[in-house]
Amino acid sequence: MDSISGVIASTTTFSDTDGPGGVAATQDSIILNNNTTYLMSIILLDETKSPVDTISNEVLDEGDVHLFVFNSNPSGQLVSTITDLDSNLKPIGLSSILSTSATGVGTYSVELRHFTSAQAKADNLVYDTDISILFNVRLQ
Repeated sequence: MDSISGVIASTTTFSDTDGPGGVAATQDSIILNNNTTYLMSIILLDETKSPVDTISNEVLDEGDVHLFVFNSNPSGQLVSTITDLDSNLKPIGLSSILSTSATGVGTYSVELRHFTSAQAKADNLVYDTDISILFNVRLQ
C-alpha cells in the first residue's frame, strides 16, 4: 500500500501449493514506483488445508522466535523497516515500511527465520529457515 495515498499499489505472490518438490512454485516479480514509500504486509497461507489456514497468525503468536530478514541487490534498492514487534520488543517482519530507490532492476530476498528461543532470536543465532524466496524487482 502506498503510504501517502493509502492505495494498494501492488500485490506480489509466491505460491507453492504442494510444498518443496513436486509441482514447481509460481511467483510474481515485484514492480513498484521508484523513490516511493510503501506499507508492506506479508500474509502466509497454507493452501494444502481446507479451509485455507493463515500461517501469519501462527508467526505473529510465536513472534518471539520468528524474524523476517529482507535483503535487496543492489543494496539499498529496497529498504525494509520492520514495524511489528514481538513481546520482547524485537522485530517480526509481517509489517514493514518499504522504501524504493531510483529506477532499476534487481532482486529482493525474503527469509523467515525460526529461532530455537527468544534469546537465540535476540542474539540472531541458532535458527532454521522456514521460508526463503528470491523475487525479481523492477522500479519504474
